[in-house]
Amino acid sequence: MRKKTSLLLLVVFLLAGAGCLRKRPIQYNNDLAVANWYLADAGKAMTKALAPLKKGEPANPVLVRSAYSAMEKALQDAREVSYFPPPRLSGRGWRMHYAYHEFLDSQQKLLKNQFLTIVETVDPPPRDPPVFPLPPDQQWAIIKPLLDEIAAEEEKTLKPLQETQKAYAHIYDTNLVPMPVTKGN
Repeated sequence: MRKKTSLLLLVVFLLAGAGCLRKRPIQYNNDLAVANWYLADAGKAMTKALAPLKKGEPANPVLVRSAYSAMEKALQDAREVSYFPPPRLSGRGWRMHYAYHEFLDSQQKLLKNQFLTIVETVDPPPRDPPVFPLPPDQQWAIIKPLLDEIAAEEEKTLKPLQETQKAYAHIYDTNLVPMPVTKGN
């Protein structure tokens, strides 16, 4: 009998504690906004690392790889923040939650496809026989269309997220921190 009572109390505390993981509406949005600022900063670092290619000058492979690593870390951190459920009884919160996850999923695909191709164009991985980097103008000819693809793909998930975020702000009568937009080109 004592084990059953202990188990029952444990279950009650766990269920009660699970509700404590939920955040208040404004805190929920602000946490997502902070994660997005880190994503945007990492994107800006990549843009800055690739800037010399536009002028026909070589990009620093170390800076490009570093920016890619920063993007991976920012995306991982954003995913950790987004695991928290939205506020209780918040239909708009759940819509924003799902829209945010779609946005992060698209960012993950871009990171593992287009951005990885960009990094490997600037700094080819070791191979046998060795592959040497292309001249800057040829690198830019490969990278520019990839950056255009990235911008178009980001637009598909960013707009619905921003619209959902505006509706969320309207319901909670607050001004939300805007989602930063990073143009890769």
